[in-house]
Amino acid sequence: MCSESICPAPTITCGGCKLIHWPSVLPAGPGVTQPEVDTPLGRVRGRQVAVKGTDRLVNVFLGLPFAQAPLGPGRFSAARPAQSWEGVRDASNAPAMCLQDLERMDNSRFVLNGKHRLFPVSEDCLILNIYSPAEATAGARRPVCTSEGPVCTSGSTWPVPFPPRSHTASGVPRIPWVDGRAAGVPVAGGHCPMASRQVMVWIHGGALVAGAATSQDGSALAAYGDVVVVTVQYRLGFLGFLSTGDEHAPGNWGFLDVVAALKWVQGNISPFGGDLNSVTILGASAGACIVSALVLSPLAAGLFHRAIAQSGIVTMPTLMDSNPRVLAQSFADSLGCSSASSAEMLQCLRQTANKEQILNVKLNTTASYTVDGTFFPKSPMELLRDRHFHSVPFLVGVNNHEFGWLIPRGWGFLDKMQQMSTEDILAMVKPSLASMDVPPEVMPSITDEYLGSSSDTEAKRNAFQDILADITIILPSLNFSRNLRALFPQILESPSFSMSSSIDPVLSRRSSRSG
Repeated sequence: MCSESICPAPTITCGGCKLIHWPSVLPAGPGVTQPEVDTPLGRVRGRQVAVKGTDRLVNVFLGLPFAQAPLGPGRFSAARPAQSWEGVRDASNAPAMCLQDLERMDNSRFVLNGKHRLFPVSEDCLILNIYSPAEATAGARRPVCTSEGPVCTSGSTWPVPFPPRSHTASGVPRIPWVDGRAAGVPVAGGHCPMASRQVMVWIHGGALVAGAATSQDGSALAAYGDVVVVTVQYRLGFLGFLSTGDEHAPGNWGFLDVVAALKWVQGNISPFGGDLNSVTILGASAGACIVSALVLSPLAAGLFHRAIAQSGIVTMPTLMDSNPRVLAQSFADSLGCSSASSAEMLQCLRQTANKEQILNVKLNTTASYTVDGTFFPKSPMELLRDRHFHSVPFLVGVNNHEFGWLIPRGWGFLDKMQQMSTEDILAMVKPSLASMDVPPEVMPSITDEYLGSSSDTEAKRNAFQDILADITIILPSLNFSRNLRALFPQILESPSFSMSSSIDPVLSRRSSRSG
């Protein structure tokens, strides 16, 4: 028999045992529940949402600052830790996005079908969003009925006995909880001990010039995966990656922002039900480039425990700028801050340039990282060769249609493919091939291998897509993974690490064309 002291609320029955809906997973009254959480920096109030297809509620906290606003002297500087606040901070509304060209953000190159919901842009944008299963944030666990009586559940773990029964139920293992208590030991107050969820930190894409933490809603992943999801914002474009190539502005500010966010997670995620010892970083496209960069950077040591990179890797050609001063000088010239002195240039950029002026600078559509001596002590390839990276389980993925969306929509080539010659295509891919140290005399043979002699527009488009995908994403991802495997074979032996099997059909398709 189930004890009424354990299951006091007769709301649901299960084999004769009454279960309760914990108050933390039900809206309070006719309004929307506004969960509040105490963090080391202050108290925050979010909102609660229901996830379609599940019976779970998710607590959502938006716009939590993980660093101070990078304004004034903070512009073109490493992020500074966030400051505490008094009272209750409202975290129920979407925050401003980092400074970016909204026309580009809303362009089909980035959003495909449909439109992003666009929010205001601001330099005060170093925030993160948290999506946590409601019961995780509340710190209580839902009991379920078994033949041994009510038991606590721990997300994806096995059920464990619920007090006051202190013995282990038949066939149910005892599991040590994160606070060190055995799950079967009675807990003061008759509540299940807290079981922290795994944390998944999403890093958005957008070519390092567009995107936002609110681009992807983490509620569904939190509900279906029973995990705490964190989405992170970082500085973009010139504000995120400008470098003078010297000690005055080494660059990589956007990368350093993500490091600051991961440090915030380590110090603040526990009150939201997250396990600071089980953090997975993941991202796609430019977000995947940042994930792989963090795997290599000594500044990220101990801040995460697994990594997932989809359709992007930091060693992609043309992503690193070996001479960033040229672009920095052009940017400064556009804003009336021209100077041969890096110190004077930066002082001008920090003091005089405003948001509108920065947005009006149209020098480049992409951003690049640099070897700054801090985030990257050496180039990524050197760090790989020297075995200077974090040996964490790392999932690297590609798909067999990379660039398939970009060619017809973003670049507008669909109607031009019939008129494009092999020489035209070679001219387009030459810079990427050169960055891979491919000899100029070999380049025509490479394009001929992919394109052949076919005049069919669709076949030519597919071949062009293949060569772009191979050069830009697939081969760099494969080489990065092979470097890890050569240095640490045990990583690939772990079931936590694999490369997408879609690599094989992509490569085999190329092989079939070459006979």
